[in-house]
Amino acid sequence: MNYKTHVAGGLALGYSTLYYIDKLHYKINDNIMDKDTYIIVTVGFIIGSLILDIEHKNSYVSNKYKIISFISRIFLKHRGFTHSIFGVSFITLITYLSTGYLGVENRITTLLSASIFIGAISHVFLDMFTPSGVELLNPFTNKRFSFIRGKVGIPDSIAFLICISIFYWSLTVL
Repeated sequence: MNYKTHVAGGLALGYSTLYYIDKLHYKINDNIMDKDTYIIVTVGFIIGSLILDIEHKNSYVSNKYKIISFISRIFLKHRGFTHSIFGVSFITLITYLSTGYLGVENRITTLLSASIFIGAISHVFLDMFTPSGVELLNPFTNKRFSFIRGKVGIPDSIAFLICISIFYWSLTVL
């Protein structure tokens, strides 16, 4: 999947999740849907949807952060640990701990970490619609998981349209 599809997927899953969180009256703060919250979670959804491809030398995010990408490629393979349940959890934990350590307000730390987690989950889910799949249970096994049982996955353009449609729907109901 390309970066536009991953961003659309992160926003679609993220805002759909916000819709249901609001409907269940789960409140992180008295007013979960204020302007600052929208900015924080939108940034988180986008970061989460892109950061997993940092170890892929041709990805959007690796072209923006070349040194970090180069170092990560030494230790990680594409769609390996970063695309696993444990990798996504690790990235979320690192975000939570580092923002908390930097003295960021707890509400913002929680919102940012949760939204990065949601964006990253959408990334993994979308990559499971490619024939090569992801190593969902890495580091325990290198078995790849994919919804596709052939050589052709869902084209980026179709996935992008589906994600944009869900994103648009979620904005209309919020």
